[in-house]
Amino acid sequence: MNTLADTKAWLRVTGTSEDTLITALLGGIDATIKANLSNYIVAVEDSVYLDGGGEHLRLPRVPVSEEDGDEIVVHDDIYNVDVDEDMYRLVPTTGQIFYKNEATLWPTGAKRYFVTYKSGFSLRDDYDDVVERIKLAELVWIADIFFNRSASVSKETIDEVSWVFDMTADLPKNVRTILQGLLDVLSDF
Repeated sequence: MNTLADTKAWLRVTGTSEDTLITALLGGIDATIKANLSNYIVAVEDSVYLDGGGEHLRLPRVPVSEEDGDEIVVHDDIYNVDVDEDMYRLVPTTGQIFYKNEATLWPTGAKRYFVTYKSGFSLRDDYDDVVERIKLAELVWIADIFFNRSASVSKETIDEVSWVFDMTADLPKNVRTILQGLLDVLSDF
């Protein structure tokens, strides 16, 4: 999300001698943070199989768009039919889909429902703040690696990029703190 120029300004680096390292770090850090987020940065259409048998189905990525043209589609894979929109209601902020029949439970079945929906952080009211938090997390992490890198790291190792991915295998605690509430809770397991 951050450009090379933004990152160099944050690090107070002038000249181009560190550009290869900074670019490699940016790529690894950006990819790792995005892989750990609970949603897409920009809203996209997604689909997921969900199990029935409870009072609601829960979409893994929220918020969910409810705008015209972005409605969710719930497909019953056992009976091979779309569930009528009058039979369920969506809570876009939590991703819960409630069944509205008399039993109030979704009919049982493992991975029975195929749900197509649009979700992403860009649907949130505080989207600009979310983007700024992600950018800040990247800059904090890159500064930590950049200023604490070992003197034994050679240019050849940096060029291979393997060192970068070893360093960015997991999110540091300070980065997790900045991104609190935006991370996929399952990424901790």
